[in-house]
Amino acid sequence: MDGSRRSAPAEQHDAGAVGRAVARSLAAHVAPGARIAVALSGGRDSVALLTAVLESRHAAPTDVVAIHVHHGLSRYADDWAAFCTRLAASHGIELVTQRVRFDAKSRGVEAAARSARYEALATGARAMEAAAILLAHHQDDQLETVIEAVYTPRAT
Repeated sequence: MDGSRRSAPAEQHDAGAVGRAVARSLAAHVAPGARIAVALSGGRDSVALLTAVLESRHAAPTDVVAIHVHHGLSRYADDWAAFCTRLAASHGIELVTQRVRFDAKSRGVEAAARSARYEALATGARAMEAAAILLAHHQDDQLETVIEAVYTPRAT
């Protein structure tokens, strides 16, 4: 089930609080005027983060760019990329789309896609000369990360 269906409707959340928290975090950790890359999947969490970063620029001036990672896993992957392109253009920000390929045989699709995504984000951020990369995660993403950490064998 979609995680958003288990949470309160958007109008019950304080969107301004998110923007203020982002502005405080950027002011504390990023030099004024620095270029910030937002990982933009096109999902609600990354769109909310991009919106909060853009709205916080008055309090913490930054140069905002976006990076979309195209895994090609979904039949809608091209649609997600097109949505991100339109969204970035509507905000007047630069977007780089990184297409990735990966081998899921040894690690599974999710783990291989995650590694490829993080590598693509780092490559895109370096190419765009970004000082930081911001990623949004919702509660189900965090749970997935914990479960993966618990059940993934580690070499000793």
